[in-house]
Amino acid sequence: MFTLPSLMVIVGLSVAIKAFQMLITAADLDLTFNESIEKHQQIRQIAHRGLWGDGTGNPLMRPFAETLCQQNPTIECYGCINAQQDPQYFLKRNNSFQKMEFETAHCSSGLLDVFSFNIIEGDVSKFVNQETMIIDRNTAQRFDLHPGDIFLKDLDRPSETIELVAIYDNFLDNTEFGDLKAFCCLGNHDIDVSTNWNYTYYFRQTEGAPLPPTDSTAQDAYRKMVYASQTDQPGFSQEDKEQQFGSFEVEIIPLDDLHFHTPIFGYHKGTIKALSYGFIIFGSVILAMAFFNYVNFFFARIPQQLKSVNTRKVFGCSRAALILSMVLESAMFALVASALSYVVGLIVAPYLSGISTDPGADVEMSYRMVVLTPLISMAVAMLVSLYPALYITKIPPALALKGSFTHNGKNRLSRLLTGIQLVVSTVLIILSVFIYKNNDYILSYDLGVETDYMLTAQTSPKIANNPDRVRDQLLQNAEIVDIAWAAGQFVNDSRMTWSRSFLDDTTKSQATFQAYPVSWNFPKLLDVKITQGRNFTDGDSHNSQGTLIFNEMAQRTFGLTLDTRLNDFGNCPTIAGFCKDFNSSTLQRGISPFAFYVTKDTSYHLNQLYIRIVQGADIQKTIAYVQQSLNDIDPNYEFLQQDVTTFNKEIARNYFMHEAIAKLITTFTVMALVISLMGIFGMVLFECERRRKEIGIRKVNGATIIDILKIFNRRYLVLTAISCVIAFPMAYLVGAAYLSRYAYHYPMCATPFLLGLLMTIAIIVLTVSAASYKAANENPVTTLKSE
Repeated sequence: MFTLPSLMVIVGLSVAIKAFQMLITAADLDLTFNESIEKHQQIRQIAHRGLWGDGTGNPLMRPFAETLCQQNPTIECYGCINAQQDPQYFLKRNNSFQKMEFETAHCSSGLLDVFSFNIIEGDVSKFVNQETMIIDRNTAQRFDLHPGDIFLKDLDRPSETIELVAIYDNFLDNTEFGDLKAFCCLGNHDIDVSTNWNYTYYFRQTEGAPLPPTDSTAQDAYRKMVYASQTDQPGFSQEDKEQQFGSFEVEIIPLDDLHFHTPIFGYHKGTIKALSYGFIIFGSVILAMAFFNYVNFFFARIPQQLKSVNTRKVFGCSRAALILSMVLESAMFALVASALSYVVGLIVAPYLSGISTDPGADVEMSYRMVVLTPLISMAVAMLVSLYPALYITKIPPALALKGSFTHNGKNRLSRLLTGIQLVVSTVLIILSVFIYKNNDYILSYDLGVETDYMLTAQTSPKIANNPDRVRDQLLQNAEIVDIAWAAGQFVNDSRMTWSRSFLDDTTKSQATFQAYPVSWNFPKLLDVKITQGRNFTDGDSHNSQGTLIFNEMAQRTFGLTLDTRLNDFGNCPTIAGFCKDFNSSTLQRGISPFAFYVTKDTSYHLNQLYIRIVQGADIQKTIAYVQQSLNDIDPNYEFLQQDVTTFNKEIARNYFMHEAIAKLITTFTVMALVISLMGIFGMVLFECERRRKEIGIRKVNGATIIDILKIFNRRYLVLTAISCVIAFPMAYLVGAAYLSRYAYHYPMCATPFLLGLLMTIAIIVLTVSAASYKAANENPVTTLKSE
C-alpha cells in the first residue's frame, strides 16, 4: 500500500500536521491567556495616558493608586508590582555560597489576594516587609529551597538578607506572571512618595460590578487625586502640578484584554491579536496544502484503482463498502502521518527555541491540541477522500474495465491545487528574504555614533563605585584608549523619561525627553558631534544642579536654546550644548527627544562600562584582559558571570526577537516547501508511470533524456510562472506591512522578488527532474515490451 508516491504524501502530511499543531497551539495559548487565573474576569489593571507625551503607560506612584483603589467600594482587593527585578541570589550551603538566578519582581502583599496565589508551604502572613520573599514550586524544587532559607542579594553586603517565607503553586506560562518565579515584598516602600512612578497596580472587583468610570467627570476627579498626592517640593507650585498633570487620564484595562493591549502589555510577553489569528490562518493553510496533495494523490491513482474497484463491484461488493474502505484508508494515512509528525517536531524544535509566543516551546502543554490534532487530521482526510471515492465508485464497471474513461477535469483541479501551493510557498520564500535582508540592514545601520572598536560590560556595584581604580587598571593596557560610564545600555527602548517645565514660561508648556545619565566623557568616547555650545567637562561632574546636552530633535521640538531654564524639581540644570541626532533606540522607533545628563548625584548608578580600543586591536585578547581586571577589582564579579562583549554584539541583543521571527518564518517556509515538493514529486512519479509508453516511443524517435525532462518540467514551469504572478502582489503587501513596523528598514525593492522567483524555479526544476529522471533514462525496448 505504501508506494513511494504515497510515502511522499505521508511525509508532507506529517510536516503539515506538526506545523498545524504548533501554530494552533500558539494561538490557543494566546487567546486563552490568563484564563487559568481564578476570577480573572474581575481583575483589572490601572493605566494612564497623557503623562509623558500621548502614549499609554502603566507605572504609577503609590499614593495616587492607593487612594484610587481605597475610594472605590466595588474593589475587593488590590496590589502592585514593581518593574525592578533581582535575578540573582546567594544561599550559603556547606560553607560556600550557591548562586541562584530566577526572575523576581517586587510586589505588595495585596497582589497575592488579587491573583489568588495558592500557597502550598510556609506562612504567607510573614510576607510583610522588604526582607521577605515567596517563590514558586518548580524553582523551589530546582534549587531545593524551603521556607526559612536566607538569601543574600549581594555578597559585599552580608547584613542585607531576604527570608523565604512561603512557596506558591506555579502560574501557567500563558498568564500574567508566568515569566516570574519569585516575589519580594514591597511592604510600605514608597507608599507616600509621589515622585517614583514605578508601580503597576491591579485590583479585583466584586462580581458583576461595572468598570470604574473614566468619563470626563471621573478624569477630573483622578487629576485632583494626583494633585493631592504630590508631596510638597521646593519650586513645585499648584500651577506646576496642573501644568505637569493637566493631561493626565486614567485607563482601566481588564486582565482578559491586557495580553493584546499593545501599548503596554503587562509582566508577560505580550503579542498582537492579529498575530494569533495569523497563526490560525497560516496553520490551516499549511494543513490545507498537504490535503491538496492528498486529493491530487487520490486522483492520480484513479487509473490504477479503477479496475480493482470495479472488479470488486462485479463480484458483489457494494458501493457503500467500497467508499467506506477508501475513507478508512485515508484515516489510516492521516494516523500514520500524525505519528510521524512527532518525529518532525523533534527535528524543528531546536530552530524554534527561545521565540516569544513560541509555537514550539509549549506545544505539549496544550494537551487538548495534542489529542485534537490527529483527530482533526483524520477527520479532514476522511472528508476530502469522500469526493474522489464517490467519483471512482460511480463509473460503470463495463466502462471502467474497458479502460475507456478520461479525467481531464480532475487534472485541471490537480493543477489548480498545485498552483495554490506554489503561490503560498513563493510568498513565504520572498517574505523570508525580506526578513533576513531587513535584519542585516538594522544590524549594519549607522546609528550616528562610533560603535566600532568598542567594548562594553555591565559591572557590579563594587566596580561601579570605584571608577578611578577601573580607569587606572584598564589604561595600563596599550590597546585601550579610554573608558566611560553610563546608566544602562546605550541602545534601549525603555529608557528613563523626564517631563520638565520651563522656568518663567507663560505658556505653561513642558519638555518630555529621554534622559540618559552618563560620565562626563561619554559623548566624546562615542564621538557624538556637538552642533552648538560645548561638550561636557570634568567640572560638570561636580554640579549638583546637573548638566544636559540635548539632541537636535529635542532642540527643534521644544525650541530649546543654551539659555533655556528647566525646572528639575527645584533644580535648574545647565544646558551645555546640542548634538547631532543619533539612534539610541532600536530601529523600530524613530529618533526622539534625548538628553545626556551629567550630575554630582550618585543615585543614578552608572554601572554600564564602555571601553574604546585602538583600531586593529586583538579584540578577544583585550576582552580577556578587561574581564580579568574587573575580576581583580571585585572577586565576586566572576561569580556573577557578567560578560564583557563588543558594543555591536550588545546592540544585536536588542534584536533577538527579530532573529527569532526570521527563524520562525524560515522554518515554516521550509515546511511549506517540503509539503509542496513532496506532492509534486509524487505527482510526477504517477505521471511518469502513466506515460511510460509515450516516453518509450519518443525515445525510439530520437528524444534525448534532456528532451524528456523538458516535457515534464515545462508544465510545472508554466504553473510556477502563473503562481509567481499571483504571489508577487501578495508578498509585496505582506512585506510592506512587516517593514512598516520599523522607522528605519530595508527598502522595498526587486531583489527579494527576483531571489524568490529564482529559488522557486530552481527547486521546481530539481524536484521534477529528480522524479522523472528514472523514466527518462529507462531503455525504450524494455518499456515498450512491457507495455
